[in-house]
Amino acid sequence: MFLQSLKLTQFRNYKEEKIDFHPAFNTITGLNGMGKTNILDAIFYLSMGKGYFTGLDRYSVQHTEEFFRIQGIFSDGTNTLDVVVKYKAGGKKELEVNGVLMERLSDHVGRIPCVIFAPEDITLLQETSEARRNFLNHTLVQFDTEYLNAIIIYNKLLTSRNSYLKQMASGHSYNDLYLESLHEQMASPCRIIYEKRKLVVYELNILFENLYKVISGNKEVCTLLYKSQLEKEDPLLLWKDSMAADKMLGRTTAGVHKDDMLLWMNGKPLKNFGSQGQIKSYILALKLAQYRLLETTKKSKPIIMLDDIFDKLDEKRVNYLLELMAEDSFGQVFITDTDVKRVPSILQNKKLEGKQLLVSNGSIENVFDYTHS
Repeated sequence: MFLQSLKLTQFRNYKEEKIDFHPAFNTITGLNGMGKTNILDAIFYLSMGKGYFTGLDRYSVQHTEEFFRIQGIFSDGTNTLDVVVKYKAGGKKELEVNGVLMERLSDHVGRIPCVIFAPEDITLLQETSEARRNFLNHTLVQFDTEYLNAIIIYNKLLTSRNSYLKQMASGHSYNDLYLESLHEQMASPCRIIYEKRKLVVYELNILFENLYKVISGNKEVCTLLYKSQLEKEDPLLLWKDSMAADKMLGRTTAGVHKDDMLLWMNGKPLKNFGSQGQIKSYILALKLAQYRLLETTKKSKPIIMLDDIFDKLDEKRVNYLLELMAEDSFGQVFITDTDVKRVPSILQNKKLEGKQLLVSNGSIENVFDYTHS
């Protein structure tokens, strides 16, 4: 499945813009702040029903306007898919597929698989475990409906439990039977999440280890490890044992929302001992492993988006990445860059076909197709 065209209305710094894309490589060039990344964010919206770079939908509405609309026409060579995401300030976000309103955004997730690699992904190493759980969630929800439903149910019940615990911590009386009822409802989705995360980290690690060896020249031994409180105890026992602390703190201190994916190099945490080059290679290999896993499970080629990769990768790694993507196993690729000539020159030298877009102040000023004979 590839994106044929994109229409943006009052989305970020785009007033009204329609863009046609190439089924292979698409290079989006322009100075910083012109709107390159916003195009990638719009594509992510069409795939996942939410933005990658912004937390709240209202921040994606163009300044002084009331709504945004994103429309994408996708094709698999035979059939087309018309996807529309609409949001009005103060209202509810809507997603339509071929004119049919999706009752739940989650009903659409996984229909158009995608992988994105951005400078912000360094948070996978530097920030808390939440960033790594989000990575696992983004991977799993695109091919596993049972996991998607489990994470929705678990998060909803967790919010209810935390709200109740917060009231108790403020001096309100509590009802143990109510909490026990919540625990019974939470236990099943909690176990599903644990088992599926454990399996996907195992599968990712096999792909990741091989990819990292190729990228780094087989210099280090790198591993992904899954860490969860459920490794030692069932969730019902975890919540029973942590009840006193939870009541005092007003939040749930045990469960799969505390899981982590450990990133190790030569038996040590990468964030403490890895060089900048090693960290870049690690994240690149991890994202490529995610791509390969989605490709296998979905039996189709995900869209891959590379945002400002020259900011985080040296020339050697960029060349490796582009050479890898020149293979037939990759689908549609989007690359943003501040240098107008750099990526098109590399792609043309490798005899790859594609399209270059020049972005300026929220509009497409120039389009250039490059082909080889």
